Amino acid sequence: MMPRPILSLIWCVLPLAAQAADVFVPEELQGWERWVLHDQEHRSCPFYFNSESRDHNDFLCAWPGMLDVSVNADQGRFAQHWTVYSEDTWLPLPGDTAYWPHRVTVNGEAAVVIDRDGVPSVRVSPGRYSLSGTFEWDERPGVLRIPERTGLVALTVGDKRVERPERNRAGLFLGERERETRVRDSVQ
Repeated sequence: MMPRPILSLIWCVLPLAAQAADVFVPEELQGWERWVLHDQEHRSCPFYFNSESRDHNDFLCAWPGMLDVSVNADQGRFAQHWTVYSEDTWLPLPGDTAYWPHRVTVNGEAAVVIDRDGVPSVRVSPGRYSLSGTFEWDERPGVLRIPERTGLVALTVGDKRVERPERNRAGLFLGERERETRVRDSVQ
């Protein structure tokens, strides 16, 4: 076991070593960083641990938090937090052209929602954001499209919390399926 003074020294020096890891730019090239990194802005984003960090898709420039969806017979609402690391990032919203989100806000301010290949999206710069919005429908849809990078979803249908929301490539199933209670004959 290491003596406490050595451990204390390591804890004091570790932050200095992390700061020294900044990229060195020779004096002659200073001022050219933006030109060199043009179309490489994703390099300042976190990357997946098991990637080679060569391709744009190896980096995650917008990190989604839990998506909270509440629906009833005639309307729905959503809320989600995002952390964004790069300039001019488009954040996808729940919904699609059939169920377009209304009254969308970003950090409490009204936002302009743009159709990007059938996906409602808002444009933001680096920072932390709280997005929310509503849906209106004549009849609650069976499935609501949600952003594919969203991993955590909380769903409330009516006043009942759905314990295990189901989702697939089509989107989020807006209800809880009946569990099968009868016994099947496994040999047919």
